[in-house]
Amino acid sequence: MALFALILVTANLLIRPSELYQPLEAVSPYELSILLLFCFSFQTLLPQFQGPSLERAPLTSTFLIYFASMILCHLGNAQTQEAFDLFTEMVKMMLYYFLMVGTLTSKPKFITFLKWTTLSVGCSVLAAFLHLWHYFEIPGQENLIGEGGVRMGGTGLFKDPNDFAALAASFMPISMYFALRKNTMFLFRAFWLWLTFFFFQAIQGSGSRGGLVACFAGFFGFALSKFGLKGLLILPLIPISLVLMGGRQGDMSTSSGTGQIRIQLQLDG
Repeated sequence: MALFALILVTANLLIRPSELYQPLEAVSPYELSILLLFCFSFQTLLPQFQGPSLERAPLTSTFLIYFASMILCHLGNAQTQEAFDLFTEMVKMMLYYFLMVGTLTSKPKFITFLKWTTLSVGCSVLAAFLHLWHYFEIPGQENLIGEGGVRMGGTGLFKDPNDFAALAASFMPISMYFALRKNTMFLFRAFWLWLTFFFFQAIQGSGSRGGLVACFAGFFGFALSKFGLKGLLILPLIPISLVLMGGRQGDMSTSSGTGQIRIQLQLDG
């Protein structure tokens, strides 16, 4: 039941049903789902802050130190409101993180979580495409008009096309993993391959060059881990893909456009 609640919370974070259908805002689906997860997994929280657990998971200690330093930094600059806002947001993230760690205690649970999370990302991408094609409107969501035409964004934290592309690029290797997993039925294998292509279409629709680079890096890393040195054979596909795609994403120049702007911002500090 705890795993089901975690999947529900994650789906709410990624799909944002209250953004797709505004009357759901009165119900607060995310708050309800995180409360359900807390009820089933609260007993896993305290052991994570004890000595042996902190030694096995140094990321927990790092997370807590970072959290405390950020709050103290704002308080030291007399930024009380900013410290309170940051505290609220960080508590939400930390609660989700520690509940997730406490719930995913075995490989089968982790695989199940990854599978349903990938499907949730697929639903989020589908909603973005339907919005782009004007089948329905996502309130507050406006696709950007940039170099090469419309740049597609998603919902919630992923409204920006670059963030949206990063989300799709992150889950492409995961869907490919499920497609090539042993003992996978043909229909399911075909579905996961289609979902991989669907994520790639989303990256193209975003017009994000960083998202495209992340896509190639993830795909290349997956090929190396799956096939070893044979994975190097896909390297020539990268420049070929850039030439075929053309447009904004095919231009990786740093001498003009947003690439040059970012360089100048770094130089200016």
